Amino acid sequence: MHDKLLSRTNTPSSRCFSPHVVTYHACTRLTLTIPTLFSTYFFQFQSQNVLLYKQAIPITKYTGGTGRHAQAKQMKVTGDKVAWPQKATKVFLDLLTNIQSNATAKGLDLNKVTITHANANQAPKMRRRTYRAHGRINAYMSSPAHIQLIAEEANEEIVKEAEAAATKLSRKQTAQGRAKGAKRVPVGGGV
Repeated sequence: MHDKLLSRTNTPSSRCFSPHVVTYHACTRLTLTIPTLFSTYFFQFQSQNVLLYKQAIPITKYTGGTGRHAQAKQMKVTGDKVAWPQKATKVFLDLLTNIQSNATAKGLDLNKVTITHANANQAPKMRRRTYRAHGRINAYMSSPAHIQLIAEEANEEIVKEAEAAATKLSRKQTAQGRAKGAKRVPVGGGV
């Protein structure tokens, strides 16, 4: 089982957290809807299209300040809010190429490798300071992210043979069955 499992974590990415969440949220949504196309090749192709502004990523979280675009009509996104997160997509592409190289090193079939888990969590903020007018100092912090991708080689499905399922009877049903099988004694003055 673990021979077919690949895990890659980018800890921490110096990029902002919210574009990573959006990118990986779109990634996991694709897992649920089209698992057959959820190969690493498919995501590399999609990520290249995001970098070329040919395909947008729907923004469902942290939507403040996100503009509306016509490409959102293809995806039926609420409020037509989509974006093309460049830095997050490049980090995602780096992780994908790393997963592919790990798969070839383990001897896995790249056409069968699928991403089963994608996650982005907030990392501790990196603190700096900026100098303001009148001698004041403000915090100037970045919001990095921990990014995790897990990929597996798809197993061949084995069809289970149809078995005659033994029906489990309750106590009442077994008692009724025993009563039917017992000899009946006629009650009353019958022949």
